[in-house]
Amino acid sequence: MLLKPLAFLFSFIFINVNSTFILAQNNRINNFNQLNNYFIKLGLNTANNICQAYTISDLRKKCNNIVNQSAYFDFNAVFLCEDKFFISTHTIICFDSIKDKSYTNLELLNCGNSTHEYQIYDCLRNSGKIVNKNQLAYEYENKIAFDKAENICNAFTNSSTKNDCHNIINNSYFLDVNSVSFCQTKFSISPRILNCFQTIKNKTYTVTNLSQCSQKSAEINILDCLSSSGYLVKQEI
Repeated sequence: MLLKPLAFLFSFIFINVNSTFILAQNNRINNFNQLNNYFIKLGLNTANNICQAYTISDLRKKCNNIVNQSAYFDFNAVFLCEDKFFISTHTIICFDSIKDKSYTNLELLNCGNSTHEYQIYDCLRNSGKIVNKNQLAYEYENKIAFDKAENICNAFTNSSTKNDCHNIINNSYFLDVNSVSFCQTKFSISPRILNCFQTIKNKTYTVTNLSQCSQKSAEINILDCLSSSGYLVKQEI
């Protein structure tokens, strides 16, 4: 007779814990979506405000056409264009070079260090990655992940290790920000983190996936866990 009440109690606890987990996950997704939408709008609105600052109608029209035909503007790249060219014809060319593209902080730093305007345009056109409309849902979080991974790569004092780290990042089109943090927690700033980056690139993981892999102690077991779990993110063409 006691078994039924106990079964009901455990069932209630499981449902309650599971509901709490789902609610926490939903809250995280909602918060992320709000933040993501904010930064998407920030880039577009900042570019639009610069366009409206032109006093010559033809230049304002050209600027508006570029912004209106774009789904995404990296707000840091917009600030780079404004900082380098202020409100000029060069700014419009700069906007045309960055439209619908996302950049890491290192890419923008490299382009900003160029001396002549045509070098800046070429640098912006040849770096960054195209953002399709289907990618906007995770673009901001992906950007954070790449910047975090790049900061880890830059922390290496050995130039060969640093280059190998950057090569892995540069050959990736998606990084899960939680997975990057996981690699750093497990392997710190050591050459072993490169194997972790190589394993997680272009994959996304649930909290449960990372929790299960975190319970592994040996490096090979951690990497095997990451390799066999998670979901490959399809690259948008």
